[in-house]
Amino acid sequence: MNKRFAVTLAALLAALSLAAGPVMAAPRGPNQTETPVVSREDAATGLQLSGGVNAGSVSAPEKLSLFGTVEFQDLEGGFYAVDGFALVGDTKLFAALTGKQVAVRGTRDTAPSILMVERIRVESISMEVSGARALPKLVTVPGGPVMFDQQPEVIDGVLMLPLRAVVQAAGGRVAWDPVEWAVTVEMPDRMAYFWVGQEKAEMNENNVRYFARNLIAMAKAPAIRNGRVMISADALTRILGLYEAPSTDGSLNLVFAR
Repeated sequence: MNKRFAVTLAALLAALSLAAGPVMAAPRGPNQTETPVVSREDAATGLQLSGGVNAGSVSAPEKLSLFGTVEFQDLEGGFYAVDGFALVGDTKLFAALTGKQVAVRGTRDTAPSILMVERIRVESISMEVSGARALPKLVTVPGGPVMFDQQPEVIDGVLMLPLRAVVQAAGGRVAWDPVEWAVTVEMPDRMAYFWVGQEKAEMNENNVRYFARNLIAMAKAPAIRNGRVMISADALTRILGLYEAPSTDGSLNLVFAR
C-alpha cells in the first residue's frame, strides 16, 4: 500500500471515529493496571461489596436511633429487642429495662450471627422519665449538675421539678407570660408551651408539620412553688425530649436521645 495513501486513510478513519462518538477501549494488556472493580463476600461483615470499590476500603458503620419498648423475644435462643432490632451489648441492662420505653443509639451490627433479624450494637440506652419517681439525690444534664434555687419535690406521688432550671441547664430558653400564666420553652429541636394549672402542654418539634394542636397530657399540672413553675417529671421526656440514663446512685441523669 502506498505510504501516503495509508496515512490519509488513517486520518480519515480517525475523523470518522470522532464523529461517531467515543470508542470502547481495547482490552488492557498484561502490563496495564487500573483500580479493580471487586465483588466479594467480606469476611468481617458478611456484606456483599460490588461496583467500583477498592478492595481494601471499609465503609463506616451505619448509625441508628431507635425508640420503643424493650421486649424479650423467645426465639433463636432468646434476645432483647426494640422496634424489631435485636440489642447487642449489656444483656443484664436490657433485662432490667424490659417493659420500659427507651431511646437506643448505636450502629447496625453486621457481624455473622444466628439471629435472623436486624441487630443494633448499643452505644447508649436511656429511658422515659416517669412521673411516679422517687426524689433524686442529684439531677444532671450533659453539661453537668442542675443548680436549683427551688428544690424538686414529690407532690401527691408525682416528682415535680423547676422548669426554668432544667431547661436552661440543658441549653434551652424560657419565657414567662404573667398574663396567661404560661411558659414558652425553646429547646434545640422543639418549642413547648405550658400553662399553670392545666394538665396538658403543647409541643411542636422542628421540621414536623402538625395538622392539629399537639397537646400532651402530663401526670400533674404545672404549679408554682416559691415563684418557680414546677412540672411533672414525665414532661421532661414527653414534651422536652429529655431521657433518663441508667444510674446506680439515685441520680436523675438527663440526656438528649437524638
